[in-house]
Amino acid sequence: MLLEGFGWDGVLRTSILKARDVIKNGIVWRVGNGKSIKIWKQRWLLEDNHHKVITPIPSILADSTVSELISPQTQQWDATLIDSIFFPYDATAIKSIPLSEGSPEDKPFWPGTSTGQYTVRSGYKFLQAEELKSQPSCSNLKPMERIWKDVWSLQVPKKIQVFMWCTLKDSLPSKLNLKRRHVVEDPGCEICAAPTEDILHALWDCPQAKATWRGDTRLGEVRRSKFLNFTELWCHVRELEPPFDMEMFSTICWAIWHRRNKVRLKQPVDKADHIPVFAREYLQEFQSSQEAPLPNPSSRPQAQWRKPTACGFKVNYDGAVFAETAEAGIGIVVRNASGNPVATLSQKIKFPLSVEATEAMAARRAVRLALELGLTEVEFEGDSCIITGALNGEKYSRAVFGVIIEDAKALAQRLHTYSFHHVKRLGNLVAHALARRAQFCNVPNDRMESVPPNIQHLLFLDAS
Repeated sequence: MLLEGFGWDGVLRTSILKARDVIKNGIVWRVGNGKSIKIWKQRWLLEDNHHKVITPIPSILADSTVSELISPQTQQWDATLIDSIFFPYDATAIKSIPLSEGSPEDKPFWPGTSTGQYTVRSGYKFLQAEELKSQPSCSNLKPMERIWKDVWSLQVPKKIQVFMWCTLKDSLPSKLNLKRRHVVEDPGCEICAAPTEDILHALWDCPQAKATWRGDTRLGEVRRSKFLNFTELWCHVRELEPPFDMEMFSTICWAIWHRRNKVRLKQPVDKADHIPVFAREYLQEFQSSQEAPLPNPSSRPQAQWRKPTACGFKVNYDGAVFAETAEAGIGIVVRNASGNPVATLSQKIKFPLSVEATEAMAARRAVRLALELGLTEVEFEGDSCIITGALNGEKYSRAVFGVIIEDAKALAQRLHTYSFHHVKRLGNLVAHALARRAQFCNVPNDRMESVPPNIQHLLFLDAS
């Protein structure tokens, strides 16, 4: 080989083989027609840390493929069959996977990126997680059940839930954990020179962490106590009277950890005692975005819906997530060149595990609705940059929601002219309200020729 004379041949070959092993162990199959995926032998479930079926294998189904779980009549999951075979944990995960309306081939994708494409950085993160996954954990013990329930019910961004889950499993890459896995030699704290940096030290006992917590007088008694590990601290804080805000506690812990990483990398950071202010603002912004109030009809928003330019009709679509019921909503409004509504739709669906997949399903339903109405020249608008970009390109062809995007693009080919555009939320208010309305619909697919009375003011606002 060309590099052999420079001594790089063996190094390069070893690196390639390691990368190949990482990809092989980390990829997940995206369900198309399901014919290539063995139910019990391959990774194809989409939930974090739940990619393989855990239900025991019935001997007669050992070599069954995922296609056998899909109804050939409806091209949807056969819920009755799935519920009769699998544990509820598996059954719920299976039925939440979005399916194509066609019969595309199954494709492997990389779950560590939004595009489904492998990157070196995501591969490194995968290796870190695998290194720490084999550590002893009490995740399956009865005393931990309430803790896991509390963590997954926190009204915080998903990444903070995952962070707290790793923290309480003692799976964060603290110096002590890295020492146990033979990644580093010295388990000491790089910030305060303490001999051991475990998770409790990093988030609570380190002087920098103490500076963060010092300003909260409600934790005065807690700071005077001693704890064996972070889980013990969590339980103590959770039992405080009056109850302590565990969303705030978790967000501060997450911010402390990320600040420590920046310090380690010699990046600029704010003072440690500024973290609570940042955490409060960050949390408030997230929680307000989950239930954004509709604007007053008398106020004119800066971004508005605009009439179609080159085509005869504009179709706006949006998705909404109802986390408490593991469902989602699709909202669609079709308007003519004068801005008058031709049809609206509110549809309730099972939550397909991601906001992006929900938005993709809304886009697909919007194109199908245009075809059902016999439209030929259509502009489609949604407020997701990712989905609009996917509909206009190939970047997300291997993403989890890629099969839905391909469906939408294939359906759009039946139209004479069409285009997909991004619009800000304030220009998509009617579709958003229709998507939220789906939560209270008694029928799964509520299609109308007019806008419901309780959101007509938004239509008038667009026309003003």
